[in-house]
Amino acid sequence: MTAFERPCGSTLSRFISKSKVDAERPRFLARNVEWDSRVSAERQGHFEGVVDELVAKKFVRNLADSLDGYRKRIVREQGWEVEGSFLDSELNRGNEIEPGSRWLRGVTEFGTVLNLSWQTERMRQEFRGAMPNEAPACDTWLKEQMERSASEQDEFLERVFRAVAKYHEEWEPYKPVWVAEWSRLRQVLEQHPRSPDEWLRFVGCEADHKYPQAIVVLKYGARDGMPPLYRPTQLDSGRNPLHFPLPGQTEAGYGGFILNLVEADGEPAAGYSCSREWIHAPFRWRPEFFAAAGRRWGMTNPRKFLKMKAIRSRRNDHLGYLKATLRDIPENWMVDADQIPLESQI
Repeated sequence: MTAFERPCGSTLSRFISKSKVDAERPRFLARNVEWDSRVSAERQGHFEGVVDELVAKKFVRNLADSLDGYRKRIVREQGWEVEGSFLDSELNRGNEIEPGSRWLRGVTEFGTVLNLSWQTERMRQEFRGAMPNEAPACDTWLKEQMERSASEQDEFLERVFRAVAKYHEEWEPYKPVWVAEWSRLRQVLEQHPRSPDEWLRFVGCEADHKYPQAIVVLKYGARDGMPPLYRPTQLDSGRNPLHFPLPGQTEAGYGGFILNLVEADGEPAAGYSCSREWIHAPFRWRPEFFAAAGRRWGMTNPRKFLKMKAIRSRRNDHLGYLKATLRDIPENWMVDADQIPLESQI
């Protein structure tokens, strides 16, 4: 069997085979791993070595856990060792985007949709004694902070960003930050001004909690101190099945292409399109990034998950969009992306 379009070891082969006959999300993940040839042979070898070690210790038993375990090892447990991360120029060769890349011409502003509720552990020391320990009280507290005046929002976010930056520096120096094209993200924000669920879906994410979560939007660019950009891979996305791969022969400057899930649970998209995406190293965000994005924030709807049929349909739309947009994608690339024809699904 191959993974990342190259032969892989027995452990990874077994996990991929098992995932391909599992439920839909594990199947999506297995197909992504099989076809994501942006991962170099060197980084794949490092990944498989870590997975074999985790399996021997009985820490992982499937593909999703392997990807999650690998990312945690790189992001959290190695401390300041860059080996295996997207910043490792030897292992992650071919994915660093050169400044002035022709594929970035005209793209100077980027946006990120930040889930504040996911940042609470990083914020706990900064707000000790004020922030509740558990949801939903913690999410309600976040909402109360964001409902205040613009100056109070800025003061709050300054403390949040300081705490997150400190946590990244001490514990997660190689955690990738994901950004999209601001011009495309802005269109979705304007079309769905009160729907943070759709903001998340545009960047290929879902709110994954039974309580409402606090979402803010940030806008910044290289002039704001943004670190160099890299093309992302499934290894950087971990166990996220909503990521979508690209073949390795595409130009690194393209970055990735986000699986656009906006209104995926409604009528079929008349004209599918999406944003490109990139990753960069953590740096300290500033409240002006929130102001530059129009001070957009909101609370998600709890447990509003997309149906598998909707995700599968969008994956097919996305694959067609990629092949129409990128002329150098082989015709047979990912032809069996989801294996089960749409018309056969309930």
